[in-house]
Amino acid sequence: MQAPNWPSSSNAAAEMVGSAVDQRDMYRNWLAFLSERLFTYSLSTRMPRDPGFRIKARSRQAGGFTLARFTTVSGKSCLVRESHEIGLDGRDGYVVYFSLCGEIQLNQFDRTEKYQTHSTAMLSVADRLVHTKLGDNDTLCLMLPREFVDQRVVRGEDLCVLPAASRNGVRRFFTDTILAFSRDADSMTDEEFAGATRMVGELALLAISGTLDPMSALRSVRTSNLARVKAYIRKEMAIPELTLSDIAHGCGLSLRYLHDLFRHDGRTAREYLTEVRLQHARHMLDSASSCATVTDISLACGFVNSSHFSTAFRRAFGISPRDVLRGH
Repeated sequence: MQAPNWPSSSNAAAEMVGSAVDQRDMYRNWLAFLSERLFTYSLSTRMPRDPGFRIKARSRQAGGFTLARFTTVSGKSCLVRESHEIGLDGRDGYVVYFSLCGEIQLNQFDRTEKYQTHSTAMLSVADRLVHTKLGDNDTLCLMLPREFVDQRVVRGEDLCVLPAASRNGVRRFFTDTILAFSRDADSMTDEEFAGATRMVGELALLAISGTLDPMSALRSVRTSNLARVKAYIRKEMAIPELTLSDIAHGCGLSLRYLHDLFRHDGRTAREYLTEVRLQHARHMLDSASSCATVTDISLACGFVNSSHFSTAFRRAFGISPRDVLRGH
């Protein structure tokens, strides 16, 4: 396996080589690298761990963008990002996957697609996803800030997990560009790298949006409505009296349709509201001043009962809010 030779002298670069004898350490190091450089994943137990698993990983960050490459060998694996992992890091944005070699399967927003060599796909980091490695893989990952995507497309969620189409035209141009970019990134300064990543990101969005077909456009209506509801909840979640009827009315939807949207999302609207409040509370606790209290923060996040808040927080994160506030 050959990892890209991006400059280790840059404080925005990091590298991991999987050489641990203990396979548990190998997988643990892999997940830790993902959590630090991209976002938090958990390893699904529905696929057994292969004793021959090996990995090389490399990433570089600058200007809010990240380019990473992962070369894995031996066996299948399934990475999941559920509400627990989303709450742990609170990261947002989108990730574009480009397969240099191998086959992966992605699932998000009730869509499941398989991607072969030189296929491109995008996922939302703030929503549940499943990433299944179906064998040996060599994959480039491009992390894009949410505001970057929102300024260029109307609804980024509509572009997630779209079926791969023709490799001609813009998609072929994007393939040639990202391959050249990954080869030449080692000679760039951080400023050059950030500027080049923005251009590659714009080209990626253009290539992916060109894969829309009539059926995927129809499916995207539900996804768009769900994304609109989630954005409304994130905006209004601090209101203690916020009800599901208020959310439906605020989004111009019926309460019945609101429940139907979240049924396909794998959780209820009430569960999502609680998750958003807990995630926001976690960030507030992590950055709170010495005079802050758990009660103040719970009220600021829309919880009316600090005891219920503490119970839900411990259930979600495995630690009490008071311990987080104390920096434990």
